[in-house]
Amino acid sequence: GRMKRFVRATAGYVASGLVGGLAAGVLFFGNTTDAAPNDDVRTKRLVLLDDKNEVRGVFATDKTGRPVLAFCDSKGNVRISIAITNDDCPAIGMTDAKDRSIIGLAVTEANDAAFTLMDEKGEVRAAVGIEKGIGKFLLDGKELGK
Repeated sequence: GRMKRFVRATAGYVASGLVGGLAAGVLFFGNTTDAAPNDDVRTKRLVLLDDKNEVRGVFATDKTGRPVLAFCDSKGNVRISIAITNDDCPAIGMTDAKDRSIIGLAVTEANDAAFTLMDEKGEVRAAVGIEKGIGKFLLDGKELGK
């Protein structure tokens, strides 16, 4: 039904490209003409390194221009990311050690909200959301509390 479509779409916000291509991003803050010359720090990307010179985080934009803040584990895998989607919606995604989207939190284009839990295949197993002002709960593909 509508809840399943809503949950799939919300999971899609989180899973679709939030963790891909982060290190190749460009950060652009726009024109700030009223600021004093030394008030801004401008860069194409900000990369956080650990003591071994390994990438542990990136603040940049992805190849489509969406801003992304991502943190990596000790193996260099993105484990959590915060981004603005192609629909200008905020989303947070978390992955497991095998780079699979597991947890998502998003606001949709319709200004609804959802928290999703996905299995190792990327299927939504549980979700809590607000759809058109109504609370929704989905467990193993079944909407509860109708």
